[in-house]
Amino acid sequence: MKDLTNMRSKLSKVTDTFQPAIWRGEAIFRGIDDLKEDQMGNRLSKYFEALACSDIVGFHFVYRAKITGSNDTSKFFSALPQVRLHPNPRNVSWYQAGYLLRKTCPAATPYPHAWSGAWNRRPLLIKDIIHTAIGMVYENVNSVRIPVGNFSYTMPYGNHTMPLIPSAAVLFRCVDILDKVVHPYGFVNFNVYLQLIPKNATTIYILTEPLNYLGQGKSHQMHCKELSEYVVDFLHLHYPKSIVAIRRGHPIDSVAMMMHTQTLISAPSTFSLFPGIANQNTVYMMPGGVWREQPFVQHNFLWITYPEKISPGAYINVSAPNVMTQFKSLMTRPLLKPVEVTAEVKTAPDAYLQY
Repeated sequence: MKDLTNMRSKLSKVTDTFQPAIWRGEAIFRGIDDLKEDQMGNRLSKYFEALACSDIVGFHFVYRAKITGSNDTSKFFSALPQVRLHPNPRNVSWYQAGYLLRKTCPAATPYPHAWSGAWNRRPLLIKDIIHTAIGMVYENVNSVRIPVGNFSYTMPYGNHTMPLIPSAAVLFRCVDILDKVVHPYGFVNFNVYLQLIPKNATTIYILTEPLNYLGQGKSHQMHCKELSEYVVDFLHLHYPKSIVAIRRGHPIDSVAMMMHTQTLISAPSTFSLFPGIANQNTVYMMPGGVWREQPFVQHNFLWITYPEKISPGAYINVSAPNVMTQFKSLMTRPLLKPVEVTAEVKTAPDAYLQY
């Protein structure tokens, strides 16, 4: 382990994101990236793809990461192993190591959004690491309470504190995809929530990004604020005994919520993907261009196959004066049949399952 730690210190001279190396005759998977709150899903995606790939091909794992962020963020990222010895390391040449990585984990760079990656083949490894990382932030997630004033919008408003872990959580991404015509990401028809959230849910949290995420303009911020509050009103109308609230920002809190909620529903997002894998209850994920196909992850991880995601820009001129009326109508279009889900849509080609 000490030798591998020394190896990690030498990675400052390496510029490539993912590269193999040979250390005393054994192969090493080297990874480099920043670990921080900004685009956290992409950063976790790179990390877990590298970790899973190294485990599959039989390489030691060395990851050089600069960690920045709040105290909770630093605790979470610092708990992710940056050095991991493989129990059965593979003895190969540098050329063979590179071939194995490209053949086994073609999605490793630049972003492992593709289903042909390694992450979907190591759910237990990912689950164990994320639970350990959240455990460094919260000793007992079920005992944590959040002041109601820390939520952006709550219906009904009244409780002084709210539980960290809700009965159901919805990931609602908005400001950077509001005007997209064709895009990997998109929205979930709000009627999907009515079919998938249990009727006895007592708390429903809408998890969304800060309104200034990725420097979006004021019009997008205004529209997304109104649209997210409309989701709360819509759900409270149908779940009148539930407390429905928006939790805007707070990524580490959101990871804990998505990991431990009884029901997680998410639009396409790598931010929710890994907490979803760590969730032992029920997860519904909307596929999109993020994953070309939807692989089997685990039995409680279900892909929504009907209805399809909504790309608002394909239907609406976001600069129109009555755009919010159009948005609300689009997002609540009646479904032609019940929501359809499956644990696996298609099987990955054999070429990606050799090791």
